[in-house]
Amino acid sequence: MIFGRKRVVTAPEPDWDDPMWVPEPLERWIEPEEVAERLRRRRGRWRALRHTVVMLLVVLVVGGIGVIAGGAVLGRWQLPWSPAPNAAPEPTASAGAAVLDCERASVTPAAAAGTSVQVLNATDRTGLASDVADELEARGFVVTDVGNSRAEVPEPAVVTFPAGAEPAALAAAAQLSGAVLRPDPAAAVVTVLLGDTWTAVNSVEVAAQLGTTPTPSVVDCVVPPPAAVAPTAVPVP
Repeated sequence: MIFGRKRVVTAPEPDWDDPMWVPEPLERWIEPEEVAERLRRRRGRWRALRHTVVMLLVVLVVGGIGVIAGGAVLGRWQLPWSPAPNAAPEPTASAGAAVLDCERASVTPAAAAGTSVQVLNATDRTGLASDVADELEARGFVVTDVGNSRAEVPEPAVVTFPAGAEPAALAAAAQLSGAVLRPDPAAAVVTVLLGDTWTAVNSVEVAAQLGTTPTPSVVDCVVPPPAAVAPTAVPVP
């Protein structure tokens, strides 16, 4: 030991090629508080960078979806599952019927007098079939049967008919508001099915006008399924 002189301590030369190099002792060069502060700031910068990247991705995805949806609504984009803007509408028919490409013939309704029909009530309303049957009989129809049916009829009324009975079915449909014709090869007679949306019988004037107006045939272009079953009447309690 040499008295009266200070010992000079030099800092060790850093080894810059060594990524694990840390000055020794650490306390001599960096205070622990400063190390903690630097780590905190570094973590904060990485956290902010991650949040920025996530927000940019979300904005890009939402913006892309909005552009595609807006283009589809305005007709500028054609989505794979959307129909072509100028495509012709597909022909429709009764449920379970096949539509054929043909020119439909014109059918004139038969006279109401002497036309045989049966009336079935497919609703929960008691006495509906009897009331409609009375109206039809008053206009000259021959009601062969009145009863109930378990068939589901979303229309106000459906008139089913066997082959060759379309004029008689048209005569019955002319009397019923909102009636729809449906061919049924298994049917034995023209049948009126009353649905839950049934309203009323047409007035005599409207029925007379509809009963004399020729109508395009539904038989020429609509073929019912082979397994069609005629509606069966359930006796009225």
